[in-house]
Amino acid sequence: MEIGYISAAHGVRGEVKVRLHDPNATGLFDAEVILARDRSGRVLSLHLERARPQGKGLVASFVEIRDRTTAESLKGAKLLVHPDAQ
Repeated sequence: MEIGYISAAHGVRGEVKVRLHDPNATGLFDAEVILARDRSGRVLSLHLERARPQGKGLVASFVEIRDRTTAESLKGAKLLVHPDAQ
């Protein structure tokens, strides 16, 4: 189930800005694995390290994203979780 998307890179250490479709949903925090489907259709498995509120979304750090170049390549990627993790 789609819960949101990566809206931008944040900083140089691979953090990303995340916009959730439902700001009250806990799926991003409850899911063991978060899938990111980029614009080309490629799917990556991500593991949330930490997230903090910022503006209308979150700034998140994922284990698999370690630099700004990788973070920028995921701009627009849809974030998906298993429906049980909502």
